[in-house]
Amino acid sequence: MISDFTTNLIKGFLGRYTEDFARKYLEPHQVRRVTLSKVRFNYATTTWSPESFDLPFLNGDYILLTPKDILAKDESWINRNDLYDRFIDIASSIPDEALRSQLNNYLQDVLPSDAKKNKEDLAAAVSQAILRYPEILDYYIKDKEENSEQAAPLSESKVEAAQKQFIVAVRSFVQDYLEPTGFYQQPKDTY
Repeated sequence: MISDFTTNLIKGFLGRYTEDFARKYLEPHQVRRVTLSKVRFNYATTTWSPESFDLPFLNGDYILLTPKDILAKDESWINRNDLYDRFIDIASSIPDEALRSQLNNYLQDVLPSDAKKNKEDLAAAVSQAILRYPEILDYYIKDKEENSEQAAPLSESKVEAAQKQFIVAVRSFVQDYLEPTGFYQQPKDTY
């Protein structure tokens, strides 16, 4: 549900972004007027409204483009999996000695001896520890903020990798499907 809601929130932006691209780089026969559902939320009626866009159209379906700077293949900088993976290190480095001791005692009590071998047991124990000691989230977030200079290069490298993968896929698509049909023609100008 969260991803559906997020998609609906950005669908209008993606429609306008793709429409601008299509008008600039595509021929009229490569574009069709398409109505996208759930583009704008009407607070008075608490319903989603559709909106129409001129979008690239191929093989009976429209195409929505995504700007490369919002592409993400992995989770965000601050995320649950990272918290769980680093939980033991974070717990042992908390400057509050009393909290650190409580966490260590709690983990020793609830973690089976082979917990490092069984990720599910470790995840369950970490989840319970966070519920019992939610202030550890503050330490995790503070650590991420203090090391935020690592976030931008990491994100850029992920976007670059996704972009390279996308370019390879698009080139293959153009060569295998568009060129043989005559649908694809060299762009008027490079972008």
